[in-house]
Amino acid sequence: SESRVYQLVGNVYGIAYAPWNITKHVIDVLLGLGFVQCLLDCMLFMHYDSQSLLDCVIGFHDDDSIMTSSPPFDIEMLRSAFTWGSWKVLGQSDC
Repeated sequence: SESRVYQLVGNVYGIAYAPWNITKHVIDVLLGLGFVQCLLDCMLFMHYDSQSLLDCVIGFHDDDSIMTSSPPFDIEMLRSAFTWGSWKVLGQSDC
């Protein structure tokens, strides 16, 4: 069996600047909703309530995201801001 190395010529998304456009959109939307961007990871965002308590953390990698929040964080504000994709809510039994 012969081993081969392949070079990807072009880009996966079809448009060279598409990943940056998605990233920029996510950043702009979350900052507009009052999230704070992490200094160590530009795709990790924290949201604080009116008493400066952390009530939501959301992270993005490529086209995936993961989020955790505590009441009374308004998750509907995120659902309405990001209309693409689907939402799956996990419970303790899923972890």
